[in-house]
Amino acid sequence: KICLLDGDSGSSKTYRLKFSGNSMSSNGATHIADAIASNSSRLKELDLTSNKLTDTDARAIGQALRSNTTLERLCVQGNDFTQVGVAAIRLGVGEAKFPANNCMVSLSDSDLSEYSDSEV
Repeated sequence: KICLLDGDSGSSKTYRLKFSGNSMSSNGATHIADAIASNSSRLKELDLTSNKLTDTDARAIGQALRSNTTLERLCVQGNDFTQVGVAAIRLGVGEAKFPANNCMVSLSDSDLSEYSDSEV
């Protein structure tokens, strides 16, 4: 299930990508991180819920977030992140070029309840 939703934000098109429940693993996450880092995509929302992403993927996503200026919502719950992966995404959001209050990251998951908040 891959869903590209085209939105209209003024004169520029914006995009929401939904990759939830695709069993995506490291190969797909590498391409996703590249898309996040590339601001040319005007990506506003990205849903990676319920895949098989690991801490390595979370580090790549966190690194990509540092250079992104367009993302407003990132959903990553239901993946195989440990505290290390959660920290990598939080760090990426903290060092991002967009205002921190401009991006909502959903990390809540029963597996992460001891070390994550529902939003970053």
